[in-house]
Parts: sequence; structure tokens; C-alpha cells
Amino acid sequence: MTNFRVTRIKPAFINRAVLAQVAADALAKLNPKSRDGKRWANAIGKAVAVIEQNPQMAYDLRTASLEIVGTRGTRYTANGICQCEAYNGGFPCYHRAAARLIQRYLEIIQ
Repeated sequence: MTNFRVTRIKPAFINRAVLAQVAADALAKLNPKSRDGKRWANAIGKAVAVIEQNPQMAYDLRTASLEIVGTRGTRYTANGICQCEAYNGGFPCYHRAAARLIQRYLEIIQ
């Protein structure tokens, strides 16, 4: 990981009930009829699974950025933008969803 002043996200210490509530809140805000509503729902679902399982994540509190190693071993930094193919194609990505979920999660537990 880079030299962020970070909070390491360790799946073993995630309060899954709080994470589930954060995800439910995010899903409730989606418009399922919008162009990307279903895609964001899928991204949020994948983000929750990754947060619960991926030990290679670090969150920078100063920049609200999540550094994450993706499913193919590629490192991404997400904070509303991302370097992944989905983002570059104009679609929602689970990296950005995970960054926002972690941000909300940390606001709740701190």
C-alpha cells in the first residue's frame, strides 16, 4: 500500500451489522428505474462482499480515498473516481461503492 495516513480495513474486525445497514441505506437511495440504478445496486453488493473478505484495503481519512487491490490483483484508488475499466467506460464500479460504504461506515462507528 502507499504511504497514506490510513485506517487499514481488516475484514475480521468489520461490524457486519453496521456494514449491512450502511449498504441498505445506500440501496434505499437508488432509483431502480434510472439508467445506472441496477448497476449501482450490483456494485454495492459486490463492494460489501469485498469489504467483508479483502484484507488488502486502506482508507485515507484525509482524502476519503480507498486503496484496494481488485479481483485481478490490480491496485485502485477510489474516492468518486477510479482507474478501473468500469469507471473508464462510464459505469458504476465496486471500488467507488466500497470507498463510499467505508466512509459512511467509519462515520457511524467513530
